[in-house]
Amino acid sequence: MNFGFSTNTSRKIKVDMHVHSIYSERPVDGPLSYIGCMESYTDPETIYRKCKQQGMDLVTITDHNRIDGVMELIANYPEDVITGVEATTYFPEDGCKIHLLIYGFTPAQFQTINALRKNIYDLRGYLVHENLMHSVAHANSVVDNSLLNQEHIEKLLVLFNHFEVVNGSTNLNRNRSLLKMLEDLRIQPELVYKLADKYGIETAGDIPWIKSMLGGSDDHAGLFIGRTYTEFSLDEGADFFSAFRNGQSKGYGWQCIGHWWAVTIFFVGLKFISNEILLTKRGYTLLPIM
Repeated sequence: MNFGFSTNTSRKIKVDMHVHSIYSERPVDGPLSYIGCMESYTDPETIYRKCKQQGMDLVTITDHNRIDGVMELIANYPEDVITGVEATTYFPEDGCKIHLLIYGFTPAQFQTINALRKNIYDLRGYLVHENLMHSVAHANSVVDNSLLNQEHIEKLLVLFNHFEVVNGSTNLNRNRSLLKMLEDLRIQPELVYKLADKYGIETAGDIPWIKSMLGGSDDHAGLFIGRTYTEFSLDEGADFFSAFRNGQSKGYGWQCIGHWWAVTIFFVGLKFISNEILLTKRGYTLLPIM
């Protein structure tokens, strides 16, 4: 499916590639997790509406390890919604957590993704074999109490060719440092092969030193949806999927400058207090703290 975006002329399309809904499978970070607060209380319809208001051509939801929300949208808007998930995966050497954004899969493929995500090497192998769109999310930011260090970053540079470099909820300086790292790699192509030899990992693709760059709001509170996004350049006759795989993308929009995350936590907390009983009545399952 090309979602109606395969054209006879070149054009650009916008997508917020990283958004969370009420179905996301993890509690909010920080002190609110101790009272069982979920990380998002935004319903899928609100995500779709706000994305369209911000001029997004396609819409996705990237909940943690669940696809209920995005499948709900696909049932209502099959022409401009793509499947998405933020899969928590692990380096088996030490249990370091990494978040991968994955798109364009079928429900059956998601079941395999979920089964393989305990091992980042197995998951990456499957994604490459199935030619599924995927990107490392906020690659140089610690995930929960992760063990992330330089060795993990170097391995990610070998394993993956797509990186989220404009994350709306990540500190601006971290986004910039990741961007510089990827730009430096473009002028030092031999480095990726040296790292591949160092760790005994095979690269993927013909030009693994050229990393495509994505953007997404990573919104949890319904406040910044569509304000950070990826712009894809579609050549004549191309579709969204080929533009993604060919690296014809660039991230744009707002980035965290300190107070954003505090505002997000505040609003998520308010929604927890005001909506918990209402959500239970509507049949949503409040997930236990993990």
